[in-house]
Amino acid sequence: HLNYAKLDPEESSPTMICSHDFVLCCMDMAEFSNKNLNYVFDRDIIGLIFGRFGKQGEDKHLARVILKLYAKLPNLRRAIRGSIGDILRDSLKALPSNNSLGGLTPREKARAASTALCVSVPIIKGFRTPLAPQNIKLLTDMILPLHTMPGKLSHLKPLLQVVYKPLVFSLHAYLEKSPHLF
Repeated sequence: HLNYAKLDPEESSPTMICSHDFVLCCMDMAEFSNKNLNYVFDRDIIGLIFGRFGKQGEDKHLARVILKLYAKLPNLRRAIRGSIGDILRDSLKALPSNNSLGGLTPREKARAASTALCVSVPIIKGFRTPLAPQNIKLLTDMILPLHTMPGKLSHLKPLLQVVYKPLVFSLHAYLEKSPHLF
């Protein structure tokens, strides 16, 4: 396993982006079996990756890593979906608190929610129909309430602007899966 104490959360973005690309390449190599990936990636690593959501310049790369892990390691899917839910829930809180997005500004929380929504779209598209109660709960308790995201980017622009496009894509994915929901 990785030594989590040696991972620097403030490491520069270009270095982190190279690391993300390296991880993606390794996961595609035939020599890297799911057994090897299960040894390296666990809930702690998933938490560290999601902990970087909201950092400008890394989100797209982090989302690719998370989606690849979701596809290759079914045993981590619950942890990934839980982390997505945590980020969406925490982004609705206006004041900083001791949660998964505790140290982020409202703009960074909105950016983290936007990335979590981007990750959720292919996951939603993979849901079985009829939708399970927990999948409907994700929609009703976490995705739909994002329309009330508190805060503003400026005196004219609401924070909702940051999450609006991936929010619409998420709702569209639900609509494709189960048109009777709306």
